[in-house]
Amino acid sequence: MSIKIVNISVILILLLPANANAAFVNGKIKSIQVNMAADLIIIELEGQPIFDGGNCQHNKAVAQTDNQEFLTTIYPLLLAAHATGHAVAIDVVGCIGNFPVISAAINEPIDQ
Repeated sequence: MSIKIVNISVILILLLPANANAAFVNGKIKSIQVNMAADLIIIELEGQPIFDGGNCQHNKAVAQTDNQEFLTTIYPLLLAAHATGHAVAIDVVGCIGNFPVISAAINEPIDQ
């Protein structure tokens, strides 16, 4: 019986989003800027919705240029969406300076 409980717990944990308080921001990408001097990739959506990283709010969200996980997973998704004009959903957690940090992206808008 304890094995079943453990298995169910593992499945439930895997089904939960990485950020249980995720507040995705939907929109089409207006611009992608790479600022090598600041080591940042800066994303701005059309209509300039506000991203809320917790202790920072801004109409642009960022990732560090040396974040390999971002560069190999989220960045290609954002580039493809920008190139094709498709809307995305972006979540942020934490801050770098005044900018919220991108933690997740989905290749289509989501209802919340």
